[in-house]
Order: sequence, then structure tokens, then C-alpha cells
Amino acid sequence: VCRPAPEPVGAAVSAETPHWSPLRTLTCASAAGPVPIPLEDLDPYRDLDNPVPPARLDADEALAWQR
Repeated sequence: VCRPAPEPVGAAVSAETPHWSPLRTLTCASAAGPVPIPLEDLDPYRDLDNPVPPARLDADEALAWQR
């Protein structure tokens, strides 16, 4: 079934929804200013023969990576 996109194509989506999990971004301080570092916790190596939802880090685990 095809449906229109709820957001314009190319629009930035930053809020998590039941059908979308945005990439988390950590920030590292540097002399040139903050450097964004993506935190890939969407489990890209999960078994795709029998798809399961991604096992994301919880908020405390993600915060630990920022430290």
C-alpha cells in the first residue's frame, strides 16, 4: 500500500515515532568548536532473515557514551 509521506520529503525528522528512530549524535569539544559524532545504536547487524526491531541503547546508556 502506498501512502503520501506525512512529512515533506527531505524534511528533518528529529523526534522518535513508532515508525522512525532518528540517529543519535554525540558532541565532542574541540579547539575548532563542537564536533558531531553519530552514535549508531539502531543495530545494523541484526538478523535480517527474520527481522526484529532494533535494540536501541536506553537513555542512560546513550548518556554514558557522551561522557
